[in-house]
Parts: sequence; C-alpha cells; structure tokens
Amino acid sequence: MNQNPEFSPSNSTFNTSISKNFAMPMAEIVEDRLVFFNDALVNMTGFSKNDLIKIPFSNLLCRTGKENILAVLNSKNKESIFSYTTTGSLMKKDGGEISCEIKFDFLEREGTKTILASFKEVDKTKGIILSPLISEKLDSIKRLSASLSHEINNPLNVIINYLYIIENTKDDEKRKQYIKTVNYEVERIASILNWLLDFSSYIHGEISAIDVDVEIKKAIELVQNDFISKNISIYFKECGDCIVPFTEGQLQRAVMNILLNAKDAVIDIDRNATVKIDTVKNDEYIEIRVSDNGIGIPPENLERIFDPFYTTKSFTNNRGIGLPMTHRIIESHGGKMYVDSAINKGTTVKICLPRGRINGKG
Repeated sequence: MNQNPEFSPSNSTFNTSISKNFAMPMAEIVEDRLVFFNDALVNMTGFSKNDLIKIPFSNLLCRTGKENILAVLNSKNKESIFSYTTTGSLMKKDGGEISCEIKFDFLEREGTKTILASFKEVDKTKGIILSPLISEKLDSIKRLSASLSHEINNPLNVIINYLYIIENTKDDEKRKQYIKTVNYEVERIASILNWLLDFSSYIHGEISAIDVDVEIKKAIELVQNDFISKNISIYFKECGDCIVPFTEGQLQRAVMNILLNAKDAVIDIDRNATVKIDTVKNDEYIEIRVSDNGIGIPPENLERIFDPFYTTKSFTNNRGIGLPMTHRIIESHGGKMYVDSAINKGTTVKICLPRGRINGKG
C-alpha cells in the first residue's frame, strides 16, 4: 500500500495484509487525502500511484451521490467510530465513471481521525443471448456467487476494521473484546464455507425404509423446548404406516429446517402463534404439510426462497441456508417441495415423497 509522507501510519500486518491480499479496492482517507490505498484501487481507477496521492478524495467522486457522501464525511456530529454504506461513482483516468457500493468506517488512531473506505463495483455484467435453460442456470450461479460474496465480505470487513482498531488500542479489556469479535467472525466465515462444501457435494447415503411420522416426531422433539419458551403451539397429525425410501436422519433434518423457518415467521405476530404438521398417504407418494399462521412471504420473494443465503429476516441465525439445503435433500431423494403463502395469513410448505418398498416395507 502507498502512503503520503505527511502522514505515516505504522508499518503493520494490517497494512501489509490489505496491500497484498485483499482484492477489494480500499483506501485510508485523512482530511480528504488518500494516505493509503491498495493496488486494487489503482487497477479500478486507472490512475497511477503518484496520481492518487495528489488527487483529493472529493475530486475522485463523480456527481452521482457526491453531495450526500461529502455531507456525511464532513459532518461534525459523527461518532468517533461508525460505519456508513452508500452508492456513488468514482472517476476513472480515461474520464469514465465506475458505479460503486462504498463503505466508510470512521476511526480514530493516535489522535488522528481517519476513514477506511472500501469500494465494490456494481453493474459489471453485460447481457448475452443464451438459451433459456443455460440462462436460468447461470442466473442461479450468479445469485449464489453474489450471495456468497456478500456473506463472506461482511465478516471480512468486520475483521479488517477490528484488526485496525486492535493495533491502536492500548486498553487491554477493549482489546480482548475486539479479539473476541474477530474470532466470532472467523468462525462465521468457516461455518459459511463448511455449509457451501456440504451443499455443493451433498450426496445422500444408504437408502433405507424410513417412517415419515417417526422422523417428524424426532424433529419436533429437537425444537419443542424452544417453541414452548416462545409460546408457539405445535400440532402434529400423523397418518400411520408412512414409509418412504430415504437416507437415515436426512428427513428429520429437512423437517427441522422448515420448523425453524416457521418459528421465525410466527415469533412476533399479534395472535396465538401456531404451527401445524400433517402427513397424508396417497397411492404413489407421501405428503408432508407444515403450516404456520405467521407473517407470510411476499409474492416477489417466493421465487427466491430456495436461493442460498437469501433471507428477509435480519434477526435469524439461519442466514437463508436452511430451506435451500432442505430443497436439495428432498429433490435428491426424488421428491418435490412447494411453498404457498399469503401476507399476514401464513405459509404452507408441502413436501411430496415417492413411496417405495425397501426390504419388504413401504
């Protein structure tokens, strides 16, 4: 990373890490000057390192969003440490503009107020004419990649910001808290990557005769105490002798994911929170219905509920990965999964599993 001779931050692991290893364009701003920036910002704008040192940051901002950004950066009422994310455009050396999502983290180091800025380019894709099937597949991959990038970049930004603060904090107790936060975010990234590995390589194990009612009861047992503590009623109507060919433990896992989503949907409603489960036996398949009387899902969101990491619930720990995994489990066993929902009335998830005979059962 490059520095202005009038302001010399410590030669630290933090600075070296951003300069060499962080692909997102980043800069440190002090009094409208770029005192630090990485090679990714040089590549994004096309300006040389010497150019960027001389150009005031405000001159790099194009008209789009510039007024609002400068109003925040120059505010005398801002806290000593807080974050601000917005959209704007950066000027390129060739006169063009780069649309960006810009995140500012306001810090104070050695008595100097400093701003750590990161820039994420948007609208980079260009349209190509593809067959509907290939286009749909590419859209799914693009959504997964974008979601995964967002999920990992969020904790990465937290880690980088806290490493920055840890370097310049002398209070041992605060340092311990900051280190604890960094450890949490590292574990969060690890859990996301482990889930992705699980999702991408999922292959069901040995198929055996599974009693649907028994698996549902096991799933209910795992969530029941949580439901009771939140005053959520759960009812189960079994059909009896509901045998399907399935991998042991996976149907329980799928049903539990659906129950956890139902819990999130009913947790804050102004009526008696209720979740109902029914199993129905037909000639060719077993049907599992899980219904709640919760907030419902907007129609425009229904088509995305099986996309990994997609969620509209900021308070959930599930991060939008439960339903996609459930969908994958069900379809890998030849089943189908449907969702019907109405705003402020509730949601019903329906699973249809093909019947079959395993070891004389079914």
